[in-house]
Parts: sequence; C-alpha cells; structure tokens
Amino acid sequence: MSTLFAILYTLGLCAGLVGLWLAGDRVVTTAVRLASALNVTKFFIGFIVLAIAAGVPELGVAIVSGLGNVGEVSAGDVIGASLSDIGLVVAIVLICARSVPLKRSDRGKLIRMLFVVSGVLGFIFSIGYVDRTIGLFLTFFYGIALYFIWRKESPHDVWHDEVALFTEQIAEKKACNIKECAWISFLLVTSLGAVFFCSWLTVESAVALASVFTTKLEVIGATICAIGTSLPELAMSLTALKNKEYELAIAPTLGSILEHAMLVLGILGMTSSRAIYFTGLHGAGIFMFIAFALMALFLWAKRPLARWQGIILITLYIAYLVYEAIQLY
Repeated sequence: MSTLFAILYTLGLCAGLVGLWLAGDRVVTTAVRLASALNVTKFFIGFIVLAIAAGVPELGVAIVSGLGNVGEVSAGDVIGASLSDIGLVVAIVLICARSVPLKRSDRGKLIRMLFVVSGVLGFIFSIGYVDRTIGLFLTFFYGIALYFIWRKESPHDVWHDEVALFTEQIAEKKACNIKECAWISFLLVTSLGAVFFCSWLTVESAVALASVFTTKLEVIGATICAIGTSLPELAMSLTALKNKEYELAIAPTLGSILEHAMLVLGILGMTSSRAIYFTGLHGAGIFMFIAFALMALFLWAKRPLARWQGIILITLYIAYLVYEAIQLY
C-alpha cells in the first residue's frame, strides 16, 4: 500500500512541477503583453522578465509552503535550485554548445552577482534560519540590487538583449493593444491562479512523499522540487542555444540565482508564521558554494566557457545527488 501511495504522490509532484513550468511561462507572457499594451517603460518590462520569467515556480512554492507552515520545502528548493541552475542547466548548455563566449562586462557582472549571493546565503547559513524580519530585509535589498543592475546597464549588455528577444517573440505571436487589456488581465489572473494551484499540489505531494520515505522536507525540496523548478531556466537556455544566442543561454540563468537567494527567501520568510531553519541543508549548501566558486573561477579566466567545464559542473551535481541518496539510507 505504501508503494502505491508513493507512486501516486510522485505522479502528483511531477504534475505539479510541470504545471508550474507551463503556468509560470503563461504568467510572464501575459504580463509582458499587458505591460506593452499599457505602454509602460522598458525598465518595468525588464523587471518583469528578469524578476519573474524563470522564478515564478520558486515564488509559488515559497508562498504556498510558507503559508502552509512547511517552509522547509521551499528552503530546500531555493538551495537546490541555485545548485541545479549551475550544475545542471549551465552544465548542459556548455556540454551542448562546446564553447560559450561572454562579454567582459557580463563576466564581471555575473562574478559580482555570485559574490553577493554567496554572501547572502553564507549569512543565512551562519545564523541558521529565516524569519519575517530577515525576509523583509532580503526582499528590500533585492529591489535595491535590481535597481542598480538596471541603472548601470548599457544597450549592448546581455540583459537588454534578453528583454528585446523576449518581447519580440511575444509580439510575433500576437500583437496587442489597449482594448485587449481586460482580456489579457483575465488571462494573467487565471495563470496566477494556476501557478498557486500547481504550487499547492507540488508542496502537498512533497510533504506526503517525505512522510512515506521518512525523509526530511528539505531533501525533497532540494532534489526533486529543485530539478522541477529549474525546468524554465533549462528550457529558456536551450531555446537561446538553438538560436545561437550563447550569452542568453548562460547569463539569465546565473542571474536568477540572485532572485532565489533574496526575493524567494524573503517572501518565504515573510509568509511563514515561524522561523525556517536550514540545519538539514548543510550538505546541499556545501555543494552549492563549491558550484558558485567553480563558476566564478571559470568566468574569471576570461576565456570562452568550454565543454570540459560543463562536464566538471554536471559531475559535481551528480555527486550531490549521490550524496543525498546515501543520506536516505
């Protein structure tokens, strides 16, 4: 009977994660169309793309798990997704592309981001928890960081290229005008509703699986949930790679790690009625910081990112999965 339940909960978790991917993509598409119809600034559109495009699944899981008093699922998802974005998504891109050149300005920006994220997550691990006060500060500083990132952008940076490519693709699918705002708004609201439903399904299935296998919620969040919520980044990166937009295949994925560490954790802390402790995530944290250090070294080398670097990163990620599997026994 427990095997049957495990299968059902696993199917529910997979359905929730795929639903998060699809609904999250729909949220971003309709949000950008609405912003275009209202003729808002490019900064606002850029904020939507960079802050939400690949982070809707993590945000949905954070809100639902925080309100459901099982914040450890989201905490594990944040740490695991930060690791899988490098050890899985970036690694696959490098292996497929063989060589990915990056501009000097983008390299420097990504290295600074990795240092900021390492500092923030290092602080969280040192105190061992996230609560409402810390969550408020994290969210506030994320807004400041995003402002300074965009304030110093040049028209030739990869972030502007991403916004241009994304909005152009949407415009090609269907142009919109102000008369369509009501319909687009309805689509946006229903898409957000789908995100929260899929988040609820994901969290509930993860909690049930944890009880069946008598494992920690953090482990489920840092492995299965993290891989699932990294699917949008992987899909976006592979699409960019197919179009030979090599910088767009790497930089936005690394940039989303900043969102995980500050915005998602911040919202998780603010929505949870209790402090969320990270004691069960020390192993995942070690692998994550190693991945950050390796990525920073690869960027610092000032040479095109290469396939052998992708092999190193994905080997590290496989080692992490083996480590977590061993912990279950």
